[in-house]
Amino acid sequence: MVILFIFLFTAAAFSQRISIEAKLDTSVILIGDQVRFTLELVADKGIEAVFPQVPDTIKGIEILDTSVIDTSFSEKGEQIFKKYYTFTSFDSGMHRIPGYPFIVRWKDGFDTLVSRETFLSVFTVNVDTATVIKDIKPPLGAPVTFRELLPYILISLLLLALAAGVYYYIRVRRNKLPLFGLPKPKEPAHRIALNQLDLLKEERLWQKNEYKLYFSRLTDILRTYFDNRYSMNSMEQVTDEILAEFRRMHLLDSITFDRMALLLSTADLVKFAKHIPLADECDQAMQTVYHIVLTTKQDEVLDETAQHLPGKESQS
Repeated sequence: MVILFIFLFTAAAFSQRISIEAKLDTSVILIGDQVRFTLELVADKGIEAVFPQVPDTIKGIEILDTSVIDTSFSEKGEQIFKKYYTFTSFDSGMHRIPGYPFIVRWKDGFDTLVSRETFLSVFTVNVDTATVIKDIKPPLGAPVTFRELLPYILISLLLLALAAGVYYYIRVRRNKLPLFGLPKPKEPAHRIALNQLDLLKEERLWQKNEYKLYFSRLTDILRTYFDNRYSMNSMEQVTDEILAEFRRMHLLDSITFDRMALLLSTADLVKFAKHIPLADECDQAMQTVYHIVLTTKQDEVLDETAQHLPGKESQS
């Protein structure tokens, strides 16, 4: 596997070490087997990086699972960022995995580094038709008495009750709900988000070239809406984690999901790579958040004592 080393030099002759690596656990598998693909970036302290967006499918290869970015430090004090993907393939042959771009930013500038392409060979299973195929032998059974199972059942019930109590307590503390009794009604999540979007729109930040502040405020509004609407913890998550959770929960249609992925990626470039967005990008980002809030908002239920209930006017 090939490791790309790049040295970036400033005008004062100060250098930063950066290396990226794309590797497979093995380059040869049988059809239907799984293999792990790793994207790794090693850099000196103070360097920020935006990992590439790997699509759900590569020609001839399917991506079954994607991990979050794992961060650690080497003995030399270097930052090590790793992200893992689980691949499989049902097409025999040699499949190409292209290089992916990393955006790295240091004190005096930023650059785009592309990993080297890799190849995965997939082979079929040879079946000898001359031999007789035999059935798999069933496992031998051993009788188990209820008395033997009783301690495990009681311990399992106790652990379930304890887990339920901890979950309830954490949920109450996270949502600031009363421990006992009904929670106090609060303003719906979409109303909060729409009011904040209206205020942000009136401030005209990107028209004043305050792009970083504009995209930071915009993504904070979207993340807060997700927390209030779906009880998520998106304020503590990076872009890849948010996209993975929405992909798993199927909360958005494919078009809206792609628009949200583009918005979050653009925001990362603006905040971490000093990207200067076009006016259309700024306006489209605002429209995307409006669209997500309006299409995912929770229907409001009228209170039974509302004035619009039948017979209310006659009583007054």
